[in-house]
Amino acid sequence: MSIEQEAHSAAVQYATGVVAPMVVKAAVELDLFQRIKKAGDISAEELAAQLPTSNPGAAAMLERILRLLTAHSILSCGGGGDERRYALTAVGKLLTKNDEVGSCCATSLMTQDKVLVESW
Repeated sequence: MSIEQEAHSAAVQYATGVVAPMVVKAAVELDLFQRIKKAGDISAEELAAQLPTSNPGAAAMLERILRLLTAHSILSCGGGGDERRYALTAVGKLLTKNDEVGSCCATSLMTQDKVLVESW
């Protein structure tokens, strides 16, 4: 299996599976993948500053989301000192609104729809 096929398979799994689907959905709804794609790499504080919120704990909450996505190889994490910087992996790129490669973005929203989840 090629790297692209493995990435696509992992993106579909995260978008439709039970590993981290709600976090992926939240990231899609907050447009985090698009924001990270645009920035190249970004910190949780920088992401929080881009969101329409006045919650002083937003950066800490985003940090937890980003760390979970990193643990599942959706994001990569680098940086030194106290500031972590996050970037998209091949899997994360497939969760952006991307017409070129075949995005799993809409799939993640559809499979975690409130009505569908509550019907389980």
